[in-house]
Amino acid sequence: ARYTLKELLKYSEYKLAPAPVLFALGSVEEGQGNEREAMVLYRRCGEFPAALRAMGLLQLERGLNDSAADALRKLVARRPQDTFSVVLLALALYRAGNRSAAKKVLERALERRPKSEMLRVNLSRVENGEEPVFELGAKD
Repeated sequence: ARYTLKELLKYSEYKLAPAPVLFALGSVEEGQGNEREAMVLYRRCGEFPAALRAMGLLQLERGLNDSAADALRKLVARRPQDTFSVVLLALALYRAGNRSAAKKVLERALERRPKSEMLRVNLSRVENGEEPVFELGAKD
């Protein structure tokens, strides 16, 4: 898969917009446990949303909460309606010790999507001193 993806980068359309191919290469590297190489490839994707999310997730897994929040802020700025990304950002901020920012992110998102149970539940969790979660009804 890696060889085929690298071959795609030789085509002019991918030279002009390489982010999808670089993201796919990063995903291959991540899947093989090469997190460092995956991060390099994701960073080369610029503002490509899937790469921003992947960077945020990898950094969260590694405990790099401030870096995760930086990547996820960019993603949420591009896709404010993406509830999953908003909750990821709130989680990164919460873990970084910035609970008031996590609360604000969730409040703003809830203003845009007032019927979102996931946002409402996670705002309540943050207000009660608990980490945001992705599964409704999740137990600690």
